[in-house]
Amino acid sequence: MRARKIARTGDRPRVLLLSDATRFGGAEEYLAMLAEGLPAEGIDSEVLLAAPSLTPAFRERLQRTGRPFRHLAVASCQSRSPLRQPSLVPAYFKLVGALRAAEVDLLHFNLPGPYDALISWAAVAARRAGIPGVVTTEHLPCVPRYRKLSWLKVRAHRCVDRVLTVSRDNREQLVQRHRVNPDRVRVIHNGIDPGPFLATPPPSGDRLVIGCVGRLVPQKGQARLLDALASCRERIELRLIGEGPMQSELEDQVRRLGLEDRVELRGFRADLVGELAAIDLLVMPSDHEGLPLALLEAMAAGRGAVAFDVGGIREVIVPGRTGRLIPAGDVAGLAAALDDIARHPNLALEYGLEARRRVTSSFTRQVMVSRTAEVYRQVLAERSGGVLAGAEATQP
Repeated sequence: MRARKIARTGDRPRVLLLSDATRFGGAEEYLAMLAEGLPAEGIDSEVLLAAPSLTPAFRERLQRTGRPFRHLAVASCQSRSPLRQPSLVPAYFKLVGALRAAEVDLLHFNLPGPYDALISWAAVAARRAGIPGVVTTEHLPCVPRYRKLSWLKVRAHRCVDRVLTVSRDNREQLVQRHRVNPDRVRVIHNGIDPGPFLATPPPSGDRLVIGCVGRLVPQKGQARLLDALASCRERIELRLIGEGPMQSELEDQVRRLGLEDRVELRGFRADLVGELAAIDLLVMPSDHEGLPLALLEAMAAGRGAVAFDVGGIREVIVPGRTGRLIPAGDVAGLAAALDDIARHPNLALEYGLEARRRVTSSFTRQVMVSRTAEVYRQVLAERSGGVLAGAEATQP
């Protein structure tokens, strides 16, 4: 399929942001922030959600971007048995039609899940639809590959111009583990709008109240955090913020460990600013992470963090200055770190002050969007055989 003519100097490039998300989380917030910020970079943006349904939380967030968005009702691509889903074939051609009708210069599809996610076939659909540039963001290449889908990913990747990822650790996973051409990979750290969090008062210092923000799923490690809390010598209170399939299991664990008077399961909370104001320290005991927005938001609120040393977390937390890094899975080490901070209340305050400085200087939405726009311009300049206004080389 012949590619459509690319916007030239003086025209505003048009970018379509694509997701197959069936829920709203950090990767979907990332996409919404791009949609909001790209117009200020001289790039028109719109969002296409290709999924069976659009969750109310995602719809409300997209409405707040002020950018156009559409929902394309297609079969879910979040499957590891593609050959058992014949509905994916008409879904693919339906997507091709939607992409052709969009008349955009570049498709950027967002992959919150495993590296071999089926939505990667959007790259092939984009080429068939005549879209000149294709960019993807890989949030979790650390998730084990599924061999039955590997050949699909390899085929689709030939149609991708740039692979964005949110941490240097992810880049290593892509290059070493998945054999992605390193020349195509760009690291652009996640960023946030720190404004809503800057008025959060500092930790009280009366007693240590820790918080853990995330879906209640095994990956997020809440069960290990409860085990650590049970072995702490100091009295530390915990607020678990989030919802998910492990809620009943975690409630049983709280009772079994005798922590009813120290642990509160808060469920999903839209007012994260208020929740962060009620804690002194964030704890992230995850198995794996890309670069979690919840960590950046807590730091912007003036909260230090104690986390397992996984993924991109080490690229944000500066040990001894903004918090502490614990070897992955070390429950005893986590408990010891929490006890030490509880015995020295000034540490939470010191970590929080430095954490806020670090996020506001290095991990803002403006930086993230600006660097992403540079990648778009570079891709379109290459595809057009010339140089577009504002196109600059970007570093891996």
